[in-house]
Amino acid sequence: MPSTRQVTTNTLAQAAAKICGAVLSLLITKWITGQGQAFYGAYKVAYDYLAFFGIIADMGLYTIAVREMTRTRDRSNHIIGNVLSVRLLLVLGVTVLAGGVAQLVPEYRGRIATGVWITGLSMMLTITAGTLSSVLQSRMKIYGFSGGFLLGKLFLAGAVWWLLTHSGAADSALFYQLLWAGVASNLLFCAVVAFSASRLVKIRLLWDFDWIKNTLKTSLPYGIALILQTLYLRLDMVLISILRGTSAAGVYGIAAALLENLRIVGVFFAQALLPKLTASAHEKNDHEPVRWATGWSLSLALPVVAGGWLYREKIVLLLSNSDFLSTAFAPFGAEVMLGILLFTLPFFVINQTLSTRLIARAEYAKLLPINAIALGLNAILNIIFLPKYGIIAAAVSTVLCEALVLIQLLFITENWKNMFPKRRLFAAIGATGVMSLIIYLTRVHEFLILGGLISVVVYCVAYSIMGGLRE
Repeated sequence: MPSTRQVTTNTLAQAAAKICGAVLSLLITKWITGQGQAFYGAYKVAYDYLAFFGIIADMGLYTIAVREMTRTRDRSNHIIGNVLSVRLLLVLGVTVLAGGVAQLVPEYRGRIATGVWITGLSMMLTITAGTLSSVLQSRMKIYGFSGGFLLGKLFLAGAVWWLLTHSGAADSALFYQLLWAGVASNLLFCAVVAFSASRLVKIRLLWDFDWIKNTLKTSLPYGIALILQTLYLRLDMVLISILRGTSAAGVYGIAAALLENLRIVGVFFAQALLPKLTASAHEKNDHEPVRWATGWSLSLALPVVAGGWLYREKIVLLLSNSDFLSTAFAPFGAEVMLGILLFTLPFFVINQTLSTRLIARAEYAKLLPINAIALGLNAILNIIFLPKYGIIAAAVSTVLCEALVLIQLLFITENWKNMFPKRRLFAAIGATGVMSLIIYLTRVHEFLILGGLISVVVYCVAYSIMGGLRE
């Protein structure tokens, strides 16, 4: 069974790469938003629309692969070979489906519809890398994945900077060049992960149809639950682009891009937790790893929400420019969207941890109705209120959906109160309050970088004094 130290080391390795990658992603966002709301909106929609379909190519197979290779390491070659074959076939079909549907959407005709075919190649490479990384995750040797992810982001940042400053291409040509840069960066990412995985297993395509049939039967409930989760998380951007246009999608996309990078906190905690929870599934002490994950993820999420809300306007200016802020004619700018969407983060990180516990226990079916209800609520709220109230309706519905998911998860989780470390949570809440007061009551709130550094120091000191490190 993986030790807590291994889980912590694995998580820190992923965290370091993901945080650096998030910073680079936000830097890329800053550069691209300089091309205007409509240009950035089209760029964001090209990726988000495909991600809307892309989860079908997962079908829960990544998680199943990690779980099975953790349980039966000697069958890793067989498992990864078959999972890779199925996911490659799925991603090819999904890309064709997504590309075909995009041609039928009037608002997407032109560069978005064409761009979807290019981002389809990026998705293929990303899913291949993700599949192979399941080997590294199951062995608690995630460094190859983290390194490849970071190298890919560094390459993309450099390519985007060069294209925007030296290309001189027309608007449409530049749009496609940026998408092709994404393909190249994902190719580098995939190559590094493949090399790292090849040192542990033999990479080849296998077709054990009986194993595939049984595995798909097992993964189907979780796969559908993942699809539903992706739909309710991505539905807002797709509906905004169709009902309100690419400029509105660009404004909302600034806040959505930041939130997507912040959600990494919950995702990497959950991914690092899966091997340990799988090994200890159904044991009496399986709540201990969950306590560890909820405690630390919330300790990171709460100050981020408070600090992000207080600095929301300056963060938007850091990521874009004043064109994306609220005006008298457009009162709901990116800073308003960010201020609302930040409140989804605490719900999201807990949801990821509690969902991972169900996955480790192979209780996938329990996630189906939870995500289906969230999707239904999100769709209804957006369809009713988005045309009348604009993008603020999408932000509010996203918060409500995440809160609803948490309520449902707590309802089906036995002894859920034991999975929240009270001392650590009280320390996180108290330290966040102290930090927020200092930001609000002093002039430090006028300076984003300096204020951010001071806030981190204040939070860490207050958190330690209040006993957050002693549980």
